[in-house]
Amino acid sequence: MEHFSFVAFLWQVFMFGLLVAWMYFLYEIVTSEFNGREGMLWALLVFFVPFVGLLAYLAYGRNTRTVKNKYQK
Repeated sequence: MEHFSFVAFLWQVFMFGLLVAWMYFLYEIVTSEFNGREGMLWALLVFFVPFVGLLAYLAYGRNTRTVKNKYQK
C-alpha cells in the first residue's frame, strides 16, 4: 500500500453518507403529501442545493407534510 490518507478516507465516507441521505430524503419528499406545491419546492431545493436543502428539510420540511407516507407510523 503506497500512501493512505485517513482524512481522504473520512471525507469519502462523509460524502457517501451525504449521498445516501440525499437519496433517502428525495424519496421521502416524493412519496409524502404536502399542501399545494410545497413538495415540489422541497424536492427542487434538496435536489439543486443538496447539503443546505437537506438541513432545511430536516429543520422545517418534515413538519410541513400533511400526511406521512405509507411506510411511516
